[in-house]
Amino acid sequence: MDEINKNRYIILDIWRLLSCLIIVWFHQYHLGALEPQYFSAGWTYVEFFFFTSGYFAYAHFKNKKFSKENGYKDCWTYVYRRFVALFPYIFITVFLKCFMNYIKEKNRITRFLRALLECLLLTRGDSNNGVIWYLQAMFVVLPLFCILAYRLPKEINLMISLLFVIIYGNFSSWGGITTFPLHLIRAYAGMSVGSIIYCISEYLKTLKFTLSGRWLLTLIEESCLIIAAGLNCFNKGNPEIYVFLYIIGLIMIFSGQTYTTRKGIINRSNIGIILRNYSSFIYLSQFVIADGLYIFLGDLKKEILMLLYFIGCFIMSTSFLIYEMKWREIINIKLKRIVLIE
Repeated sequence: MDEINKNRYIILDIWRLLSCLIIVWFHQYHLGALEPQYFSAGWTYVEFFFFTSGYFAYAHFKNKKFSKENGYKDCWTYVYRRFVALFPYIFITVFLKCFMNYIKEKNRITRFLRALLECLLLTRGDSNNGVIWYLQAMFVVLPLFCILAYRLPKEINLMISLLFVIIYGNFSSWGGITTFPLHLIRAYAGMSVGSIIYCISEYLKTLKFTLSGRWLLTLIEESCLIIAAGLNCFNKGNPEIYVFLYIIGLIMIFSGQTYTTRKGIINRSNIGIILRNYSSFIYLSQFVIADGLYIFLGDLKKEILMLLYFIGCFIMSTSFLIYEMKWREIINIKLKRIVLIE
């Protein structure tokens, strides 16, 4: 396990899980023409995941020296390790989603196979393919982000990051773009925010805080994230406010100076792994469950559909989690071989 993953905090994984549940709630429109009464801007929590991904990627490469022999291989290995464990679940999700979307149409076999191929080749990044646009953005942007973080000096990298953040913020007002190729800019801007969060939080780590100072930072951390969730729940404020509060909350978490991130709460146990994996599985399963309910049970009342939606997400993501425990053993063996080769 690399050093940066040893410093993952349970409080972060708790908020990741809550963020994923909010996204699931927001995506209830996949059940049909249902307008979410609460969390109508739940899509902003996707930025939360871009921020954290950018933070960990930048932290991983910032002090490493690039070499022509192993530089690009190191970047590929990092991306591979982040995604390989999810591959079977991504395939299952995409397969079921395409199957259900075309099962009732003419030429369904041909259209199903074509849609499946397009999804697996990441050529469908539109808003109707929520699984794909996010993965497409990460598959393309994460390697590029890692290479730049690896090769460029810190000052230049931060200037590029800040430039992307300013351009995207002014262009879209953090408007949740999911269409190609603008969603790639959205992903890079989000990950760029993660690198800025890293630099600020690292500076805070060098400061000495009193007992009252730590309590104040803890209050700021949880207040920002709770207020952001509360405003989002009741549809108050705008995306810029939500994003700003996410950033402040994450800076406090990654500073390690708050009482929710003290050494005793550092995530080194299976609890954190379960929380992280469960967040990913919930995100993947929601689209399959929503499409299935809409296609086969779309005439039911909204309340019943919502109940079945959450129950289905729970069952499918739990099944993924149970199976993943076995899959992880296989992946760890392969990763050990990669390390030995390196």
